[in-house]
Amino acid sequence: MVEYLPSKQAVASSSLVFRFFCFWRHGQVVRQRPAKPLSPVRIWVPPVFILFGKIFTPVCCFVIRDLFVGFVYFFMNEIIDFENIYVNYGPETVLKNINLKIKQNENWVLLGANGSGKTTLIKLFSQDIYPNTKYEFKKEIFGKERWDIFELKKYLGIVTNDLHNQFMTFGSYMSAYEVVLSGYDSSVAANNNFSASQHAKAMEVMDFLGLTEIKDKKAAHMSTGQLRRCIIARALIHSPKALVLDEPTSGLDIKAQSNFIKIMQKLSKEIPVILITHNIEEIFPEITHAALVFNQTIFCQGRKEEVLNSKNLSEIFDMKLDLKNEKGRFYIKSLE
Repeated sequence: MVEYLPSKQAVASSSLVFRFFCFWRHGQVVRQRPAKPLSPVRIWVPPVFILFGKIFTPVCCFVIRDLFVGFVYFFMNEIIDFENIYVNYGPETVLKNINLKIKQNENWVLLGANGSGKTTLIKLFSQDIYPNTKYEFKKEIFGKERWDIFELKKYLGIVTNDLHNQFMTFGSYMSAYEVVLSGYDSSVAANNNFSASQHAKAMEVMDFLGLTEIKDKKAAHMSTGQLRRCIIARALIHSPKALVLDEPTSGLDIKAQSNFIKIMQKLSKEIPVILITHNIEEIFPEITHAALVFNQTIFCQGRKEEVLNSKNLSEIFDMKLDLKNEKGRFYIKSLE
């Protein structure tokens, strides 16, 4: 096959024609559209948009993230979704075959004797311990398998006796107001570096729990019930989606217990409450479901009317009990 190549003259000629055309076209454009100075709008608008993007893009990302999490929370149904969870401390099994589902708009009690595994369950909630990966399991909190601990505190408020003791030991110099504010940085220390909106939120939760009158009272001078309420307010500072209370009336006298149960009833009408206790008398009428913890596992669970009875409680406490229910409050009539 013969390949024909253009001659040098043809190339030079076409190049000249192309140059002439470009010159003529360029000149025509210049004549038709004479150059004008850029207006201030054309000069400043692009840099302003670039600066706007650099400043607000990260903000928008956080907003979109929070909206997404809120969207997921709105449509998902479970607060706690555990299946076949085992927990070991070294060779010792401290929880076994844990299956537990706690849904929105439900108030639960996890009832069991001392040493049954309730405290370890709380540590599962708070992400302080993790299941044994030897077994296939499911562990989701608010529909997520993995949580940053500090991010989880914004969704699940947890009040324990250990935290109470920490404030008595290391935070006794703090005022009630400082105890509540410490929830923002999850510390047991006084800190004044908070925004006006954070101070306003602290006052809001203190007013909700009737703490404004002791705002300046030091933890060392508070009663057990007063400090316990401050710690609950501390947990509420993030407006969590659920609240876990670990034996909240422990150490309170009869009157303080009664007042504290009224506070739990008030809380349960705002957000789901998960009460963890060995004391049957802490169970208030707004509790809808119960799970009995026995021998490091969930013995039974369901509607409280089906679970809380003399037979089941006699089994988990290893003694014969006569359980009674009067106006939604449970009590032990007799022991044998």
